[in-house]
Order: sequence, then structure tokens, then C-alpha cells
Amino acid sequence: MTCVPTYPGEPGGLEYVDNHCEDAINKLLSQYQGKPRMEAFLCALVDQTQEVEAAAWQLIDLRTLDNAEGAQLKGIGDILDEEQGSFDQETYRALLRAKVRVLRSSGSFDDVVEVLFLLQGSETGVTVTERFPAAFEIETANPLSAPIGELSRRFLRAAKAAGVRLQFIWSEYATANSFTLSDTDAVMIDSARGLGDVTDPSIGGRLVSVQE
Repeated sequence: MTCVPTYPGEPGGLEYVDNHCEDAINKLLSQYQGKPRMEAFLCALVDQTQEVEAAAWQLIDLRTLDNAEGAQLKGIGDILDEEQGSFDQETYRALLRAKVRVLRSSGSFDDVVEVLFLLQGSETGVTVTERFPAAFEIETANPLSAPIGELSRRFLRAAKAAGVRLQFIWSEYATANSFTLSDTDAVMIDSARGLGDVTDPSIGGRLVSVQE
């Protein structure tokens, strides 16, 4: 079972307490409130707690997904059961954010598409088409590297609802150059997207990947 880390600032996450002294004074019995010496003595005690809080928070902050590096980032990856492999640190960080989103997915279209947004680093260029009775198609116009494309397919399948068929369309190249057959009623033919010509490399589109 994979545990989903909860980070400071997230719902249900930790909250930094920066007023231990004030909080302690407010909890004094009424007969001791307003007594400067009592309050000073109490604050001298809880100031040590404040120092521990600050040190602990700094340690926690260095282990959040946004700030973790090296061994700390790898530790989060171990928790999420995702290795860094050949990905650079920032791509790996985006991968882990997407994995957290997968684990929190309710299976809705929005949740599934959000996973792709995180992996491709953009919230544009994605088209979702619903196919009845229980299927949908996601196509991204953003070129993805082969490793990210394969990872996207795996994550999207894990994020969707059970029993729902998903077709994912992507390419390592811009979709403007993807291979497409024209409509029979097309007035203009785009030579950059059709069949190629061995004598002219500028003619012909590139094949995209369609995965389920």
C-alpha cells in the first residue's frame, strides 16, 4: 500500500505555530493572568518549545516536495514507489506531484486531466472527448518525450475510474506535423500532414502514438 504524504499548507497538513508564548498566557488560570512576572516566567519556559518548533519546521520544509533535493527527494519517491531513473530532478519532482494526484484521484475527467497537466508542465493543448457509454479520449497537442508519454499513459490509466476505457493520443512532435488523413470534402490539402515523399523531407506528417 502506498501512503500519500501530506505537506504543510495542504488540507489536513501541518501548521506552523509561531505564538507559543501568547498561547500559553491565554491558557493561564484567571487568577494568574495579568501578572507580568508569571507571564515572563511562563514565556521563558515555552520559548524553548518555540525554538524546537522552528527547528522542526525547517527540517520538515526541506523534506516537502517543493523543496526536497537529492536524498530527501528520493525518499519521497520511495514512499510513492516511483524511481527517478533518467529523469532530471525537476522532471522527477513533477512526476511525483502527478503520482500524488493519481493516488488522490476520484476518477473524474478533471482529476485525470490534472495528472496530464502536471506531467506535461502546461494546462493548455489538451482535448478530452467523451465516448459513450463508458469511454473517453484524451489528446495532447504538446510534444512529449517517449519516457514522459509512456509514464503519462500509465498514470492516466491508474487515475481513471474502474470500468472506464481511456484512449490517450500523444506524439513526440508538435501536432501541427502529425500524420492526418484529410476529409473527402477538404478544399485545401496540408502536405505537411499527409503521406511523405522520399525526394522531399518537408512533405509528410509524423505518426502519433495512440495508447489504451
